[in-house]
Amino acid sequence: GILPWGVAQVFLNDFLNVEKELDPKESANVLTIWGVGIAASVILAGYWFDRIYKTNKTRLPIFAGVTTLIAPWLVLYIVQSQPLSATVYAVILVPAGFLAGFAGIIVKTLLMNVTIPETRGSAFAIQSLVDELGKGFGPYVVSRVIVAAGSRTNGITISILMWIPCGLIMLLIARYLEADVQKTEEEIKKYYAARQLENGTIENIENQPSL
Repeated sequence: GILPWGVAQVFLNDFLNVEKELDPKESANVLTIWGVGIAASVILAGYWFDRIYKTNKTRLPIFAGVTTLIAPWLVLYIVQSQPLSATVYAVILVPAGFLAGFAGIIVKTLLMNVTIPETRGSAFAIQSLVDELGKGFGPYVVSRVIVAAGSRTNGITISILMWIPCGLIMLLIARYLEADVQKTEEEIKKYYAARQLENGTIENIENQPSL
């Protein structure tokens, strides 16, 4: 996922400005609207995902996979089309950003529910580290892809298509999620049972009458 997000963060603004012949102000406004779509997905995610997870856990990765598979085609239409108006680009990028924004939130939700308390902090630290590395490394990789592809249009197209394997991986996660969550819950129960037994033993020792 670092390649398409690298395009969005670094290359899309200038691409709209040069290849799609938008004014700098227009291209900046279009990307702002793209961000509004992403923000809308973040806001709605908290309300939707709790209900979805409680009814059927596997629906979350399926939802993430489907939205991630749809989003690139909207962006690719912009990349491959002839120059259009800023309004048309904005109309297309709002749902594209809305769909693309869900997967990252769902990953954090799933990670929370498949890690035991002792390792959860480490898991989220690794996830944050990879995320930050991707923000820096993604644009560099995209630049190399553009050079290898021979044009910015081809390079950006290849980079955007990297959302497809991401979506397929999310769909694959759905196959194993229930078992992983159940195993995690069992491990948590064993952990707290052991803690309660340990605390009970300590209390019994403390309650022994002194000689």
